Amino acid sequence: MKVKLRATYINSHKLQHEVVENVSKAAKSLYSYSHVAKEVEPKRAKVKESMEKLELMQQALAKKKFELHGVEDKKTQQVGLI
Repeated sequence: MKVKLRATYINSHKLQHEVVENVSKAAKSLYSYSHVAKEVEPKRAKVKESMEKLELMQQALAKKKFELHGVEDKKTQQVGLI
């Protein structure tokens, strides 16, 4: 119901940026916000996905650094024994 009603108003010829701007500054801001939000949402989703990938890569890097540190310690101990 809300979607159908919203589509009716959004697609109305009366709901144009210039008309809304003359009627109310608050309505103009909401109108602008709705269009900006539509453009930004896919970008937010992409950033979220990238941040999740980054977190996984950082965890893998930390694991590899830990393994490297262990190998370096073993090498240092072996050199000390010789």
